[in-house]
Amino acid sequence: MPKGPDVDELNRQSAEISRNSSKEDTIANFINVRRNLIIAINNIDDELWDKEKSLGDRTITLYEYLDGFKEHDLHHFEQINKINNVKQHL
Repeated sequence: MPKGPDVDELNRQSAEISRNSSKEDTIANFINVRRNLIIAINNIDDELWDKEKSLGDRTITLYEYLDGFKEHDLHHFEQINKINNVKQHL
């Protein structure tokens, strides 16, 4: 499996892109990327989900690999919700 991206660098780049784009464009891009990811995931053969692969110096299943990305997305959803809650109370 490919090594995951540098999370800090990816976040920095994503934040910069989002600051220079409209909220609507950012949301549309997010939806499009996740839709394509769902399509790709749905095309993965069932037997590959629990097969262990080397990733750097550790062994991980495809399920665990993608679960890490899910957790990262959830972290950002929490950040967005906090910002929206603060704006609602202003």
